[in-house]
Amino acid sequence: MEDFQKFYWYKTELVQICKDNQLPSYGTKAELNQYIIQYLSGIPQSQIKTGGLILTFHH
Repeated sequence: MEDFQKFYWYKTELVQICKDNQLPSYGTKAELNQYIIQYLSGIPQSQIKTGGLILTFHH
């Protein structure tokens, strides 16, 4: 994880890392970084969630 945090990553690179590891691959650059850091800390992919809004539509 320290190696990951030492480098500057472009957003496109972060998106690809997230996709390669079945993590959420959208959001701000800070959010993408957080998903990867959580993953590298040992948190299972299934527990890494986006912080965005969930929209529901009623018919």
